[in-house]
Amino acid sequence: MQENMVKNVSNNTFKLKQTLLGSESGWELTFDAIPDLITILDRSHRVVKVNKAMAERLKKSPDECVGIICYHAIHNCDSPPENCPHEQLLKDGLEHVSEIEEKNLGGYFIVTASPIKDDEGNVLGSIHIAHDITQRRKIEEKLEKTLEEKNILIREIYHRTKNNLMVISSLLSLQSRYIKDKNTQSIFKESQNRAKSMAMIHEKLYRSGDLENLDFTEYIINLSNDLYDTYTLDKNLIKLVLNIDEVTLNVDISIPLALILNELLT
Repeated sequence: MQENMVKNVSNNTFKLKQTLLGSESGWELTFDAIPDLITILDRSHRVVKVNKAMAERLKKSPDECVGIICYHAIHNCDSPPENCPHEQLLKDGLEHVSEIEEKNLGGYFIVTASPIKDDEGNVLGSIHIAHDITQRRKIEEKLEKTLEEKNILIREIYHRTKNNLMVISSLLSLQSRYIKDKNTQSIFKESQNRAKSMAMIHEKLYRSGDLENLDFTEYIINLSNDLYDTYTLDKNLIKLVLNIDEVTLNVDISIPLALILNELLT
């Protein structure tokens, strides 16, 4: 039974080779079986041949496509578009790849233009293979929109957190006015500054366009000056000197580090 299966596979392979390689119609079958849009152009941008998939996108038969100017039929323009890979290929004889949106063909495509040369290396034309990436682009656009919505939501959370922390800081400041005991008042003041320092970092996160690369240097400067103004009674006696390199940190490091910095400075 296994020998019969092997023999049938061999027979099928032989028949396929005979069909494809033994006649012009065999080559046509292969050419038309490819789902990508294939166009062969001469040096004048004139269509020499297209496969079935390309003809269907142009709403013509393959024979009707022969002889038309590609940028007339595809781009509806009187000259090649600026990013035309065929035009670039004619200038340097190299393969060119471009990503385009073409409404006449129904979406987004990655187009590869490869030179067709004679035995002496002269460029006779090119073969264009356009791979449809419309579905991929739609998924990418949907992911980008989802990511943007997520970032907006995250920034809104930071903004509200900042507001809540500032309210807490203000309440602690108001309450501390009624406290006579210096130690208790100091505790309130430290708690107020902790809330304020966290509010500052959340405000910076809210305003930042890149949550993975937060400018922590600016935060250090602002926090240091704020705490200096709060705690220093005699600014002639104590000077604040900052010597800080440029530092960018992500969210996970910035938030706990903000608290640590507050404790160190106070």
